[in-house]
Amino acid sequence: MMARRTARAGATRSALVKRPVFSWSLRDAQLRLTRRAVLPCFSEIVPG
Repeated sequence: MMARRTARAGATRSALVKRPVFSWSLRDAQLRLTRRAVLPCFSEIVPG
């Protein structure tokens, strides 16, 4: 019984650890995409 409980706790802990990393990687990818899309516009608007 205890082993099952500890296994469940470990699973939830790993899920809690993985979720922020997944969201951060998603956010990083989105930022990279938006930066890649926005930079040409800025280079066109700003002379030089």
